[in-house]
Amino acid sequence: RLFACLIAPPFRLLSGLVSPSFQAERHPALGAAKTQGAKHELIKRGHMELDIQEIQKVIPHRFPFLMIDRVIELIPNEKLVAIKNVSVNEAHFQGHFPAEKVMPGVLMVEAMAQAGCIYFYYSKGMQGKNLIYYLAKTTAKFHKVVVPGDQLRIEVKTMKLLAKAGFLDCKCFVGDDLVVEAEIGFGIKEV
Repeated sequence: RLFACLIAPPFRLLSGLVSPSFQAERHPALGAAKTQGAKHELIKRGHMELDIQEIQKVIPHRFPFLMIDRVIELIPNEKLVAIKNVSVNEAHFQGHFPAEKVMPGVLMVEAMAQAGCIYFYYSKGMQGKNLIYYLAKTTAKFHKVVVPGDQLRIEVKTMKLLAKAGFLDCKCFVGDDLVVEAEIGFGIKEV
């Protein structure tokens, strides 16, 4: 009965309760959700999660500069929640700072910008297109330090989306603590 309630209109999955892949395996009407086209249909109807392979299809960044490990909630034109696991093995911790390791603020802003690009990609229906993203404007406030072992939860919401640009309200949390907030403006170009 719970499952039937989850797939009844309006279609919205609850984060962590039932994943789209679980529904595709258990419900014949969603059996095709493993295909790319069906996955985008799920996005149009509600919540979606993205793993690292799906993230790499959307943004061109790769290790060591890919700052998003997983998208745990994506509702196009509403919000995105992503995760960045902060590891002591990341190269920037060798020099920032050797005695007291602190994640550089510019990399937290980069993580928010990458999450924003993923959000824009799905909110504007850019699936299948190769895009270049240009950062236009950023204002940020830093509240607390982020150290190895922390998990950044990045939340992105719309301020304004245009056809080839956007302004986003982004926040990073460690647990319940707000560590960074930023307004990010960007543009895109199709290649």
